[in-house]
Amino acid sequence: MHLIVGLGNKGSAYSLTRHNIGFEAVERYAYMNSMKISTKGLYSHYAKSAKLVLAKPQTYMNLSGQAVWALARYFSVANENILILHDDLDFEPGIIKIRKSGSGGSHNGIRDIIEVFGTQDIARVRIGIGRPQGPAKKDYVLSRFNEAEIPIMQQAVLAACEAVDAFIYGGIDYAMNECNRKGRPGDNA
Repeated sequence: MHLIVGLGNKGSAYSLTRHNIGFEAVERYAYMNSMKISTKGLYSHYAKSAKLVLAKPQTYMNLSGQAVWALARYFSVANENILILHDDLDFEPGIIKIRKSGSGGSHNGIRDIIEVFGTQDIARVRIGIGRPQGPAKKDYVLSRFNEAEIPIMQQAVLAACEAVDAFIYGGIDYAMNECNRKGRPGDNA
């Protein structure tokens, strides 16, 4: 069983914001696999097939660990089969990187997951959203993408979905090999 979790904040006020790109990616992956994230429970909205759970925590970003923990325990998912999709300020919009483990940095959702699980060994797909020039970080992550960024982020979401496929097919090392060499969707280097 694999658990794929897209991070974001619940509610229409946060829909399509930079901080919710994890929600967008997991929704797209569900659509591509004819699944609908509509079951409510375990602090999440989720969809389940025979070997896959796709989820969007409904705890707000800073308490994501509670939802991921509940899902992983309920569905008996080993830590190495969990993949988190989330926004990342350290990369410009559209850059995708997979990380096997490490600190949560400034991302409160990842930091909470690490704290709840008691380990940094939680795989994640980092989706670049850029770093703010003027507004405070909080205002920036809760803002929407500008018109020029939208097609870039649509490609990034598709690349994140490819990363999920690689993770499910071959594990984290395979996914890192396949996806990290590209960086930006469409890159072949």
